[in-house]
Amino acid sequence: MTGNRSTSDNVDTSTAETTNADSNGTDDRLVASLREVGLSDRQIDGLARALDADGHVGKNSTFGPKVSGWLFRFRTEEATSVVAAVMALLTNHLGLPTTS
Repeated sequence: MTGNRSTSDNVDTSTAETTNADSNGTDDRLVASLREVGLSDRQIDGLARALDADGHVGKNSTFGPKVSGWLFRFRTEEATSVVAAVMALLTNHLGLPTTS
């Protein structure tokens, strides 16, 4: 992760968990939730890079281009229920409007 993110002292160097993330970065709660729905460290790392690359996303916006690309690739790998759970987590985390 980049920017104002700090890493924990007890972190495996292959998969850094973040703390004090900015409003659109991956924070500990998001990482934990993604793990709960079954994402691998590789998938979480890829999403973290996409979130970092997209930067700030406005509340009335949609997913940024990098996160959208990550979601497209993710959809081809995972079951529909997992994809729906991840999209709901990201929508909530980024403060985006929900669709009915």
